[in-house]
Amino acid sequence: MVEPAEKGRLVGYGRTADIFTWGDDQVLKLFHENWSVAAVEEEARIGRLVRDMGLPVPDVSGTVQDGGRFGVIYERVDGPTMLQRFQRAPWTLHQLMGVFADLQASLHEHRGSDLPSRRESMLGSIENAQSVPAMMKESALQVLERLPDDDFLCHGNFHPDQIIMSKKGPIIIDWITATKGSPAADVARSSLILRLGAPPAGRASEWLIKPARSYAHFRYLNRYLRNSSISRQAINDWEIPVAVDRLGTDIPEEREQLLRLIDALVGHRS
Repeated sequence: MVEPAEKGRLVGYGRTADIFTWGDDQVLKLFHENWSVAAVEEEARIGRLVRDMGLPVPDVSGTVQDGGRFGVIYERVDGPTMLQRFQRAPWTLHQLMGVFADLQASLHEHRGSDLPSRRESMLGSIENAQSVPAMMKESALQVLERLPDDDFLCHGNFHPDQIIMSKKGPIIIDWITATKGSPAADVARSSLILRLGAPPAGRASEWLIKPARSYAHFRYLNRYLRNSSISRQAINDWEIPVAVDRLGTDIPEEREQLLRLIDALVGHRS
């Protein structure tokens, strides 16, 4: 770990961590108290790994402890997220979703050999999810057992609030869920978030987000499929385990929609 220093002002927050300024050109991503030092050090390791692949990501300086919390020190990247850019200029949605799809396709060109398996990670998280109904869990595990594993780089939580629109270009952040696996699984997760993911509290106006969801999803998926070898059927094959895995993260605003979606997907396959 780097030497402790006085963190600056709060400049961002999310479901897993708060972001503080750290000196003139860095930020501290300080995780909530339930995050272990091992998990935080793993994020720092992954950050260096994807940086060394040449992907557009912030540089990593090290980890730090602040009281009972642990954090990662990153290069400071100024600019709105892609979601915030859309809020300020809704007419840019078509262009933004093209950039979004192209970024994800570009990261899927890399191998993630030094990362955990996406499929195995999902198996474990679904098996251990306390809030998922047993029948849904069983259905997801049965589907997942038949799906192929792979070793392509997957972000694991790729959505417009994970991309900072900097002066140097789009920068991808929050790699803690990165794995190696099937790009189709990563796309299925992004597709699900675009369709019904709850925006972070205080970040987005729901009246603006809801009407844009359908077009954003259509534009994203068509652009991605046009520029990759992944088929729509391959993405559909991951829908049930991805939705059940998302249900297990216990986001209250999403629970009822996810339950309805999973019911429909399981019923369709029966």
